[in-house]
Amino acid sequence: MEDQEIVNLILNKVKEEQPDSLDELLNSISVEAEYSKEKLLRIIREMETDGKITLIEPPKKNPERIMDYIFSTNCLWFWAVVLIAIATLNAISLISAENSGLIYIRYVLGSIFILILPGFSLVKALIPLKKTISIETAVLSIGSSLSLLPLVALILNYTPWGIGLFPVTLFLFLFTISFALIGLVREFNQQ
Repeated sequence: MEDQEIVNLILNKVKEEQPDSLDELLNSISVEAEYSKEKLLRIIREMETDGKITLIEPPKKNPERIMDYIFSTNCLWFWAVVLIAIATLNAISLISAENSGLIYIRYVLGSIFILILPGFSLVKALIPLKKTISIETAVLSIGSSLSLLPLVALILNYTPWGIGLFPVTLFLFLFTISFALIGLVREFNQQ
């Protein structure tokens, strides 16, 4: 067979069979053509370069188990929330107000922890979005966080611990992690 005949055979196979993978196409063509798979692959690559065919990556399969989903790239938001929350808890516990150099780390982490994380985890729990973080998500996160803080203070006011740095931090930490887990499970169930 000549190269042009192979090109026509490849085009016909793609039109008729619509193979799911390059391997499937190579196996189908190698039955009819007496070329090695390496030569067929070279011809297919040349056809792609010439614009006669387009090779695309197959879509990635979603994990079937939640433990696989937790450690996939779909859950980077979850790990970011957990790491920032733990870092903030450690910063508030370990960095004292007298330590002038490290206090700014506490300020930055505390601001993110109070202004963004509780609302973000609540938004993820209520509206499990599959897309990237958008402006709407950021605005909802900040607004939710600012509206949750007075509720936390009100609830803690009627507990034996009262309103203090550590009770508020611990309550916000538990709230943030709980709703992040709920958001994670809801996002997994929607896939």
